[in-house]
Amino acid sequence: RVLRLMHNENQVFAHKVDNLKPKEISVENLSFKYPTSYEYGVKDISFNITSGKIVGITGSVGSGKSALALALTGLYDYEGKILLDNVDLGDMKYEQKIANITYMGHDSFLFSDSLKNNITWGDTNAEKLDKVLNIASLEQDIKSFEKGIDTEVGEKGIKVSGGQKQRIALARALYKDANIVILDDPFSAVDINTEAKIIENLRENVGDRTIFIFSHRLDSFKYMDMVLVLDKGKIVERGTHEELINKEGIYSKIIDSQQFLGDGSIEK
Repeated sequence: RVLRLMHNENQVFAHKVDNLKPKEISVENLSFKYPTSYEYGVKDISFNITSGKIVGITGSVGSGKSALALALTGLYDYEGKILLDNVDLGDMKYEQKIANITYMGHDSFLFSDSLKNNITWGDTNAEKLDKVLNIASLEQDIKSFEKGIDTEVGEKGIKVSGGQKQRIALARALYKDANIVILDDPFSAVDINTEAKIIENLRENVGDRTIFIFSHRLDSFKYMDMVLVLDKGKIVERGTHEELINKEGIYSKIIDSQQFLGDGSIEK
């Protein structure tokens, strides 16, 4: 299997691809199912978002959040359209997709290497590194490490905490400097105060990017420009946090349950 991949001439990674800077992302009747599944994870989803926005996407377990996150990468077959301005993501070459989209899954892998190399992958832009460390709120953690940013994190990040592992993965995703950032459950192991600080940093540095944050924790959704609520693979509610919080819908019920369990500080 490895030899077949090594000799596959269709995979070309050598040349650099310029980043696109789409002013709008339009999703039209998007349907997606995992390659090993016969059932759709998301079905007939449509929305538009302009650049420079942060979109929060939530829903109950099994609502299709992770399926939508993967579909938006364009790396898997999907039905419908994902348009970056007027260019369909499905028509782009693999290298273009990789150059323009960054994806952080909810179980990001860290390599048995230094914290710095896990973020930069050998790149040497010190200014950009400092910036993403600040956004991911990692500066104080690094000061506490004996070897600082050169600290070895171990295979799968075994030498750092769960919250630090997620923030290192976030810094790596942002270091790539892609114009579309997809973050799937990026704060599940991060405390609420640190999460709020990171969201504030993202807002200050969003620029022309479009950032999608998929999460079941809604405390930070009050800072989002748009909120999409999924249920059974479809969008059932959309709007701002303020618009959705007082409606008798799924979003409001999730917030009520998190308040009851003491998971968050959202006030209606």
